[in-house]
Amino acid sequence: MPCFNPEDYQVRAIDYLTSTPEAALYMGCGMGKTISSLVAASELFSEGAIRGVLIIAPKRVANITWAAEVAKFEETSWMTVANLRTKEGMDMLSRGEAHIYTINYESLPKVCPIIRKMFSRKKLPFNLTIFDELTLTKNPSSERLKSYRNLLREKVDYHWGLTGTPLVNNLLDLFGQIRVLDGGKHMGKNFGTWQKEHFYTSDFAGRKWELFPHLKGVIEASIEDMCLSLRREDYLDLPDIIVEDVNVPMERDTRKMYNVLKKHRYTPHGDLHITADSAGVLVQKLLQLTGGGIFSDVDEEGEKEVIEMDTAKVKALEKLVKKLKEPVLVGANFTHEQERIRRHFPEAQFTRDCKNDAEEADLISRWNAGKVPILVGHPKSIGHGLNMQDGGRYVIWYTLPWSRELYDQFNCRLSRRGQGEEVTVFRLMSKGTIDDDVAEALRNKLGTRETFLTILESLENN
Repeated sequence: MPCFNPEDYQVRAIDYLTSTPEAALYMGCGMGKTISSLVAASELFSEGAIRGVLIIAPKRVANITWAAEVAKFEETSWMTVANLRTKEGMDMLSRGEAHIYTINYESLPKVCPIIRKMFSRKKLPFNLTIFDELTLTKNPSSERLKSYRNLLREKVDYHWGLTGTPLVNNLLDLFGQIRVLDGGKHMGKNFGTWQKEHFYTSDFAGRKWELFPHLKGVIEASIEDMCLSLRREDYLDLPDIIVEDVNVPMERDTRKMYNVLKKHRYTPHGDLHITADSAGVLVQKLLQLTGGGIFSDVDEEGEKEVIEMDTAKVKALEKLVKKLKEPVLVGANFTHEQERIRRHFPEAQFTRDCKNDAEEADLISRWNAGKVPILVGHPKSIGHGLNMQDGGRYVIWYTLPWSRELYDQFNCRLSRRGQGEEVTVFRLMSKGTIDDDVAEALRNKLGTRETFLTILESLENN
């Protein structure tokens, strides 16, 4: 078993974590924040400072990544891992038999009350909590985080947050991330109060919040003592990411429906109807149409149908796959897009087909072994924390997401340490449509809310 030989920036991260009980580590994708935090925890174990670690992470990362990383190096392989999504894991927790306990964010409301009751009169078997992919805590009113904050936080001594995409371009998103770590010491406990003290609305509808000019830099300075940012471009000599847009013209009938829906927010199709009763729904439906299909309105029986319009993007994908002749990772945002791809590519495999954690782990393992020619998934299912750089060097976006975080995280599955080839990201684009608006918003590196508002403004002005 190999020893862990940290890079200089990883030594810096480890030293920072071990000396900072409430720490936000903003460490670029693929820089090794998982192993760095494990080594830091190992050092605290050896000093007797901690008795266990609770890791809260996205589901696939909690199930796959952490246990695999623990077993990878001699310095960390001595630690036992218990998955709290299993009965065996909960039994180990009750007896305090593991060093590391993993759980996904969605399970917190169910698991936190059980843990609180289980240890109502004694210490928890962990006193360090790691929030993996800290940006998932950006919603300060999240019920998932309330359950942790109200039931467990006061019994934990160390809180670390890890992420490669801190969304520093949207300072509003920092409040929730910092509060979950420090309990409100730096920014306070009330988001509304903090927001009004530092931001003002810049539009009539009150949708856009701008930082008061005289407070520029003040927010970052106020949390400087608990944050460390290490950017991958400053430390890693990674192969370049090449982005190549592939123009896929919409077929005539599809374009006609697109234009009508965009203008009137309604269009009939035979006996079916398509209505966009809000700006958000309009964005989603226009994105669907550029992919060749769209969901109809829900009928009286509560059902909706998929209206298949054309196969232009599927054919473009097929042409690209034949040209590359290597495994490809495909991002598709809608279920009917994935089914359209499934019909044309019987050899493709889909993350949504995995029925349990073992099947998910096996799929990622086979991808890294070069045994999956086409791997298709929603960007949320193939993102944070998964190491997939051994399986290929080509990413294809069937439909772009309007979340910069999802976009970056998906691309970083292949562009990370260990990737020896230049990574190319192909984007199937219907020029002159909402695809262009999404690509422009992503290029500007805006936060999710700003991206969405930018897209809406573009639709309104064109």
